[in-house]
Formats: sequence, structure tokens, C-alpha cells
Amino acid sequence: MRVSTLPAYLRRAVFILLFVMTPTLAYSRDRVEVQCAEGRSFVLEIEERGAIASFEGHQLILPRRPLDLGAYYKSEEGALLIDGSFAAFVPAGDPNWRDCQIQAPADADIPS
Repeated sequence: MRVSTLPAYLRRAVFILLFVMTPTLAYSRDRVEVQCAEGRSFVLEIEERGAIASFEGHQLILPRRPLDLGAYYKSEEGALLIDGSFAAFVPAGDPNWRDCQIQAPADADIPS
């Protein structure tokens, strides 16, 4: 059975298991805060193969996707693009996240 034919909740469980259990090669799991317009913010955890965005009682698991400009993460639940300290964040059904800036410590390993 292909993973894509599984129900959404099982696909998510499989991805979470793969995401958590696979050893990282290049990135440690840095937690950084991202501040956006209108006082909105989210916490971002980044690994080589994906990112986890936690906000307002929600948690999005976003696999990394190929892109020449910045680091790009996307799933059915939303999308995230990181370019330097700028983050474009669009959770599904909530496009009102604007002007997001990563508040990372100098030693954080944030891909761009």
C-alpha cells in the first residue's frame, strides 16, 4: 500500500514517526520564535528534512521541498518560506500572517 492512499491521519502519523526517528545530518533542532504583524507569533523548529510550526494551539508539520530561493516547507496544512530572517508563513485557511521576522540567536542554524 502506498502512503498516499492512506487516510490523512495515518499519513500524518507516518510522517511524524519518520520525522522524529530519522537522525539528522546537517541541522540540529533549533527552536526559534518568529514575530509577525499584529502581535502574532509562532515557534519554529527546523531539521534538515522539515519544520514544525507551533502557534495558537496548533502544530504544523511541514516537509522541506526543493526551491532555489530560500528554504521552502509545505504540506496540506500550510506553507513556510524562509529567506534570511524573513519568513512567509501561510497556514491553511489563515492567510493573515504578515511581516514575519525570525528572532534567532546568533548561533541558531536556520537554513536560507
